[in-house]
Amino acid sequence: MMYSIIDIETTGSFSGLHKVTEIAIIVFDGNKIVDSYQTLINPQRNIPSSITRLTGITNAMVSSAPPFYKVAKKIVEMTQSCVFVAHNVNFDYNILKSEFSDLGYNFKVKKLCTVRLARKALPGHASYSLGKICKDLGIEISNRHRAMGDAKATLELFKKILTQLGEDQVFNAYQEAELQLPQQLNYSDLEDLPQEPGIYFLKDKEDCIIYIGKSINIQKRVKSHFKFKNGQKKAQRIFEETFSIDYILSGSDLAARLLECEMIKKHRPRHNRSLNRARFRYCLALEADKAGYLDVKIRSNSQLNLSYKHEEIKFFSKKTASLAKLEIYKKAFGIHLEHPKYSGAIDQLKATLDALLYNKKIEQQFEKYFYPHSDFDVRLKGRDKDEHALIEFRDHQIQSLSFIKNQQHVQQYKLSENSDMKNIFLSIYNKKKLNLVKKSTADTQLNYF
Repeated sequence: MMYSIIDIETTGSFSGLHKVTEIAIIVFDGNKIVDSYQTLINPQRNIPSSITRLTGITNAMVSSAPPFYKVAKKIVEMTQSCVFVAHNVNFDYNILKSEFSDLGYNFKVKKLCTVRLARKALPGHASYSLGKICKDLGIEISNRHRAMGDAKATLELFKKILTQLGEDQVFNAYQEAELQLPQQLNYSDLEDLPQEPGIYFLKDKEDCIIYIGKSINIQKRVKSHFKFKNGQKKAQRIFEETFSIDYILSGSDLAARLLECEMIKKHRPRHNRSLNRARFRYCLALEADKAGYLDVKIRSNSQLNLSYKHEEIKFFSKKTASLAKLEIYKKAFGIHLEHPKYSGAIDQLKATLDALLYNKKIEQQFEKYFYPHSDFDVRLKGRDKDEHALIEFRDHQIQSLSFIKNQQHVQQYKLSENSDMKNIFLSIYNKKKLNLVKKSTADTQLNYF
């Protein structure tokens, strides 16, 4: 096999939010280096000072470097026929995948993690971070936290892993999570599934629904249930209990999310947990202090004592309510309540801002957790080019999801309003520009699921 040993440096640690500042690739055939490549990359954004202190890469250093799109072809050429190898591989892989996604390209290669392989091949070390495992093994790292320095160290570690395990076991390491098909299913059952957005139902031998999921690619997502490693108990139970698969096409991710929520509440499958709940024990409420300034308070349902016009925002756990509260203050005033730097910031804001302005900023963020109108529709893609979908809202509640063709309702799913469903819609509404339309006037016979 051919391997591409890769290390990247970035502006931060989250894919989708941060960009590559440097990349190094070493192509290795299991015996010798076949090719290598390294370059700084202009992330076209500021490099935080904390990252510069770690890597030594400054904004000035990357100002004349090529942006990612200019080196993308070279990266593909050096990785497409290789196994992608990195230390903590998902970090490097996901960052690169996100960069390629921004260019409209689906970057996808086999990958291996030297952290996991080292734990298997070289047990007994206190830490498997690149710096510490290399120190233990006597592997020298020049230019630590620079792409080529870390890539060369990863290569030397990988050589020791290959020597210890042999190439056959390394090959098995990335094949071990490949598709395993339950005896009770035929491969055609999976291949006949659509590669389109929708929800799917995994059923047991009694035809009872044991799991409901959603995906923009039903076939790919269902197959992932049969790619698991030993010790994943829930995956093992689903594997053993699945005898048949059914699905509903949705046309879009948002429609799939809402249908998934509705069907889980309706059928309560034994292997669904996150949406399979009925009570929302905590909420955020706006309460005015003596000076008339609004505060966001976390309350249990039994503690509600609202002194303002807003209804409460419901949450299943105190933790999720707390995270939402932090987000409201962060977006309203740019402060992080739990950070020592902002200790006493609320009192300072109240001392400097007029109550009307202060309250307006709080209200603007608080209201993002509520629907924009009482009666409206949201138009989405349909299940084919001649169809569109409508999510229908009446009296501040989701009512239904309809599929419409030639101005006729083809099918309609009644949706039961609940806090999970509301949060699903609003999380997407606040991130994406959705097509809001006036109340639908279509008048035709409806087919309910």
